[in-house]
Amino acid sequence: MKQKKMQLFLLISIFINMMLIVFLFMGKDSKTSTSLSTSEYKLFEYHSNYSPQILQGIVQPESHFSVSMNISGKLEEKSTSLKPGTHFKKGDILLKLERLDILYQIVIQRLEFKKMLLDFSLKIQQELPEQYSKWENYQNNISHKEAIPELPEFSSETEKNIASNFGILKKYYETKLKEDAVNQYFYVAPFDGIILENLLPKDNHIQAKQTLLYISPSQKMALTATIPVVDITSFQGSGEFIYRNKNKDTVGSGKIEKWMYSPTDTTQAHIYFSISNISNLVMHESYEIISNQKPTHRFIPTKAIKENRVLLYQENGTYLKEVKIINTKKDSAEVVGLPSHCFIIIP
Repeated sequence: MKQKKMQLFLLISIFINMMLIVFLFMGKDSKTSTSLSTSEYKLFEYHSNYSPQILQGIVQPESHFSVSMNISGKLEEKSTSLKPGTHFKKGDILLKLERLDILYQIVIQRLEFKKMLLDFSLKIQQELPEQYSKWENYQNNISHKEAIPELPEFSSETEKNIASNFGILKKYYETKLKEDAVNQYFYVAPFDGIILENLLPKDNHIQAKQTLLYISPSQKMALTATIPVVDITSFQGSGEFIYRNKNKDTVGSGKIEKWMYSPTDTTQAHIYFSISNISNLVMHESYEIISNQKPTHRFIPTKAIKENRVLLYQENGTYLKEVKIINTKKDSAEVVGLPSHCFIIIP
């Protein structure tokens, strides 16, 4: 009796194996309505972990600075374009006040200093004749068109006292202060950046400390998007992102730099993405932010693959699916060609 049962079991096993062989040699992606019991075979659940993440983002500054002048006055008509969105370089003159009055005062100061030096040289010729040529040369180098040079070194305390009593030191520092004051008539860009907002009055008359512009460093521009806080982890693991404009053209790329809670809704987060080439993106324009992560594929048991095909299980039957092996590791293989989620029958 036991021998008959053993023979029957062997016959059933042979029959099942023959059925699997038939399935595996059917056409590509072919289907069958044959139902298999999941208790008799191992099922391997397969997941492809890749699904591109797409957000809508807007180019905005991470930080901004206000621009003002320390003195009142009228802006010159001819100056750098100050329209919002205009890029500038470090050292560019962004604002320039009319300075005819201050320039006239500086010329007067230089001429007065030069005349004083002429008289002082005669004094030195009388009391310290060996120092006369030094001061004569210095006086000859003074021009009303250029900044006055530094004073020559004093050879002794006697020479310094003579210069001080004559008023040379006082006049020198007064003239230098007047020359330095002209720098207040300019605003020079402290960094490479972009104009965010222009608040200049129409008549070009400005007041000291009045906010005139808002600017931002170019390298501090970011593409910002808002997502639920619960999705932060999945986005942080996405590596690099690419940016597309409304025409679907790729215009840049970058990574997540930081994120913060929305001040009005703590369930939402603001994400800041770096920008590889800011010149390709336009301030306040909207762009698609797409994960550039390459598809990842799970390893499946190699014994489930027969001639580059696997047998998949569904509730209404089974079907064969052709796959391509791209990598192997011990008794597993990494494949492409499977659905993102499926159940593989392991013989």
